[in-house]
Amino acid sequence: MAFANILAAGQIAGVKVDADAIAAQGVRRALTDLTGYEPANETVAAIENPSGERVAPPVVTAAIIASPDFQKR
Repeated sequence: MAFANILAAGQIAGVKVDADAIAAQGVRRALTDLTGYEPANETVAAIENPSGERVAPPVVTAAIIASPDFQKR
């Protein structure tokens, strides 16, 4: 998770992640686009914020990158 946080925050030289664009798609769509297959419902539920409060895009993006569905790919 630490690497995913650093990557999503743009703290790796020469690497740019557009966290806003990834997070704007929604968790299920972003995971599908990034991995090429439909993510598990459990993965989507774990990443989405059940309280309905807005989560910062780098946090959502880091959670997607650190998710088992993304790691399998």
